[in-house]
Amino acid sequence: MPSGMAFRPDELSGVTEVRLHGVGGTSPQSLLDDLTPMQVSGDRIAGFYRTVDQDGRHVEAYSWGGLTSGSSWRVLWLLLLPFALANMAARMFPAWLPERPVRFRLFRWAARLASFGLTLNLLLLAAVIPVDYVAYQCGGDPDCARWPSGLLPPDRPAVRILVGAVVPLLVIGVLYVLARTSQSRYDRVKPAAPEPGKERPPAAGPAFPGLSDPGFWNALPYTRMLTRVHVAGSLALVAALVAWTVNGVRPVGGPWPALGVGVPAAVIAVAAAALFRDTAGEDERLSKVLLALGGGSVAGSAALAVTRPPGQVLTAVPHELPGMQVFMDVVYAGVFAALFLVPATLVAASWTRRDWPRVALVTVLALAVLAAGVALLTVWEVGYRWIGVGAALGAAVAVAGLIGRRVSGDGRFRWGAPFVVLGLAVVTLNMFMLAVLLAVVEVLGTVRPCHDPYLGGCLPVPLIAGAEPVIAVFPMVRNATPYLIVVPVLLLVAFTLWQGACWVAAGRTGRGQVLADYGGRQLPAGRRPEWWVSAVPDGKVPEWQARMVRGWPGRVARARRLALVPRDLDLLL
Repeated sequence: MPSGMAFRPDELSGVTEVRLHGVGGTSPQSLLDDLTPMQVSGDRIAGFYRTVDQDGRHVEAYSWGGLTSGSSWRVLWLLLLPFALANMAARMFPAWLPERPVRFRLFRWAARLASFGLTLNLLLLAAVIPVDYVAYQCGGDPDCARWPSGLLPPDRPAVRILVGAVVPLLVIGVLYVLARTSQSRYDRVKPAAPEPGKERPPAAGPAFPGLSDPGFWNALPYTRMLTRVHVAGSLALVAALVAWTVNGVRPVGGPWPALGVGVPAAVIAVAAAALFRDTAGEDERLSKVLLALGGGSVAGSAALAVTRPPGQVLTAVPHELPGMQVFMDVVYAGVFAALFLVPATLVAASWTRRDWPRVALVTVLALAVLAAGVALLTVWEVGYRWIGVGAALGAAVAVAGLIGRRVSGDGRFRWGAPFVVLGLAVVTLNMFMLAVLLAVVEVLGTVRPCHDPYLGGCLPVPLIAGAEPVIAVFPMVRNATPYLIVVPVLLLVAFTLWQGACWVAAGRTGRGQVLADYGGRQLPAGRRPEWWVSAVPDGKVPEWQARMVRGWPGRVARARRLALVPRDLDLLL
């Protein structure tokens, strides 16, 4: 039992009243009206406190004020919101999926792979900002660089790239420390099992344990293994970025540049494959080997950068770091492939002999909407077609969700809920990092859209004495910004209009169902006649009473439709 916790052999059977406070952070003493409540679980940040039994039931208070107050630094946990969403997505599978073990494991692997891609996405953007815009471009421009002599030598672009890579390595270190701190503080405390020896690791069989299973929370070895895998992949990504871009600014023959990229790529591939396992077991040694290889690949890339001969100082033509655009395209392709693998596994999991007509209908309609959207974009010759393809994919998901809800009728979130939450995680992360990127660039100088030098580069610009330094950014960054603002607003307006139309229509179409639900029931004691007449078929009451409350069934039907709006939020999201 952790230090600071008291134990009292109270009888735990029967009813327990748990009192919770709001955001004000009410103390346990006030919640329980007891100056000396006994802490029985948790810690000073969040814990359960118990007082004497009252009215035949146990009384406890859950004090969680330390999660949101106590330190101004605690607000920084919001930066980890995308990863919290990714953890949620892995648990949001349909209730029937664990009954199909093979397909359930495929879905779990796809969800973990998408979370792994989210980590690589973060490290990619955390590396692009210091490596490209700060170290390479600003460090190579005498009008921009204000660094100590020798730290960012203008004639050594490879060394500047290596210095910039220190920042993402520090980010990896911070994330590792946070993960280990949380594991040591919380995961190492095993919850008490009703029957000792009955614990089982998560997903250790066809039946997936629920939140009530004590074994659900006993996964410290597995979470530590996942931490090592994510850290190894992140180190390998930074190493591959350094090796690739260093060779781009100063190509040198021989096998070493290929090895500098190939070894980290192999580490990332093996790490992605290791995520297929559901328990730590044999993968503990593999994760440690991957971690060592990731660190070794960073050292190898550093050696490649240091041994590169001096190169030319940046010319008057601003340009992105050579090779960066290709590298980002490859990483983003992997991230989005992993993301869309999640709905693909869910569709495959739902394909059974009994349900195949419904699944086939949903799939065909979704693909038809996608094909129609791409065809329209081709006819209209829209620039940056990948944005339109993403919008068409969103429409396809919406159509699949609508058809799935209409056919299943279970009233729950559609089968795409894990995909929706993971998509929110990816969007949230990229919008935040894009804002950081633009803020840093605007501090350094004037923003100018520009392609990779290997893919067209920029047109020459005249040098103006005293003008701000020019920092080149990919045109996609500038051109995607309006989409990130306008498209969500348009989607929100469309969703609101659609829900409003459904709400108005429900007052007429749902009236009959309300009358059927209430018709034939006896008038409860103490109810006024107006309450009863509003819910029975017309003609059974005096006309004056019917006129007085004739619109009541329609109002009830609209209220019922309004209550369904939260269940449609997955389509909006």
